[in-house]
Amino acid sequence: MVRERQAGELAFNVSRDALPDFTVTGDADNKLESQLNRFLCRLYRSVVSAREKVKQWEAEEEQQRLRTIAAAAEREQLAIEAAERAAEKAKREGLLSEVTNWQQAQRIRDYVRAIADEPVDGRPAQHERARWCAWALDVADDICPLPGRLKSFDIEA
Repeated sequence: MVRERQAGELAFNVSRDALPDFTVTGDADNKLESQLNRFLCRLYRSVVSAREKVKQWEAEEEQQRLRTIAAAAEREQLAIEAAERAAEKAKREGLLSEVTNWQQAQRIRDYVRAIADEPVDGRPAQHERARWCAWALDVADDICPLPGRLKSFDIEA
């Protein structure tokens, strides 16, 4: 606020929440120029301080943004690693299951060979044994993972 006083006198009243009031008055004891100089120096320091606070706030905001990005990237990386571990575990479990099924199929085939090698009396018994052996070999073929696994290597471009 600028007020005009008596003839030849000028008064400035500067007020701001963070700073105490500052009054500049020109009179015989206080030269207006030196008071204005102090006022402008104080004003300059206030402006510089405000700019520094803004820069500090912006830097803190940027650091927070970078921390947020880093945390998100870390969560994403952890999720990728967990998915890779789960995929590897499933692949291993699949392999173990295939091996178990293959072993069962091999045991069935061995068992069918052993039954086929045993002598049986009579034509009906031989016919029934042949039907049963064909059925048992079909079961072995159904549970054997070998043909499916070999097909999985035959990828067409």
